[in-house]
Amino acid sequence: MKNGKIIKTDKVIYTVAPSIDIKSEQATYKNYNGDRPLYWDGKDCIILPSFFKSVTNLYKRTETISEVPKVGKGLQSLTRVIFGKDVEMVRIPTGNSRDYKYTVKLWDGEKYIEKELNLNYEFQDTNSQPSYPVAIDNDGTNLNILVSGGYNPQTGMDLFLCTVDKKDWTSKWYKISVEDDAGIGPSNPPFSSNSIYFDGSFYVPSGCCSIAKVDIEERICKKWKKITTSKPSEEDISYGTSILGSFKDMTIVGFSVTRGGGNRYYICAFKNEENVGMMYLVNGNVNVMDKDGNILSNATLNENSSIIFPRMNGGM
Repeated sequence: MKNGKIIKTDKVIYTVAPSIDIKSEQATYKNYNGDRPLYWDGKDCIILPSFFKSVTNLYKRTETISEVPKVGKGLQSLTRVIFGKDVEMVRIPTGNSRDYKYTVKLWDGEKYIEKELNLNYEFQDTNSQPSYPVAIDNDGTNLNILVSGGYNPQTGMDLFLCTVDKKDWTSKWYKISVEDDAGIGPSNPPFSSNSIYFDGSFYVPSGCCSIAKVDIEERICKKWKKITTSKPSEEDISYGTSILGSFKDMTIVGFSVTRGGGNRYYICAFKNEENVGMMYLVNGNVNVMDKDGNILSNATLNENSSIIFPRMNGGM
């Protein structure tokens, strides 16, 4: 970040057995994106699917997770896992399309402590109901869980906050107040794959090239930041935004651009709410740029390579 350069090393963190077809394994691991860890904080802990193999001792804790169960057919039958700091939450279908069994596993430094949690809750004052967990925060005293609801024509996607007191495992539910310009719509709804918890708030994709911020204390969702201040090209015709991860005091955000029949990809780093640098990826080439789009350096990725960022709200 300081010098605007990419430094490539030969250090291997994990491998996938050559006999494994990752694409077919994605069916086993449901919504899992097959080339990356399930959870990685970039520093102390990495969690991998069972068909990955860790080959280094870089982290204080390295885990693998085996296949999780599936009940019935269709999207409602999917088991989902989301992660936070020292916590895993599993949603297991029961066969009833509206009811799920939720299990929370807390890491105490040596082992997991497992608890069951009821997230099947109905609000009386809204037509939308909590649907699926998006991200989880483990602050030591409480678990704060961001939950997506249905589509609201006035404000976009409804959002809910479930706060769990870890002393007695009681839950409190709140409907998030979504401001009109937050731009959370069904075309790019919040999922565990595109949203994160970071530094006291949740961040979800919002509209064209923007991010929305969910304040846990105020329970308000508002547009937080437009990712780039300048339009990269007059030929750009569409955008898709995703929060890719975080590291130390930076959030990492990506957005894709359709231009001339092909896709380009931009990645931005934000520190103290300011854009401190970007990368532009196209056809295996990476341009490192400053916040204004001036190219500082470039690099070439190996064939079939991808860039993966530390991500604590991962999942499958």
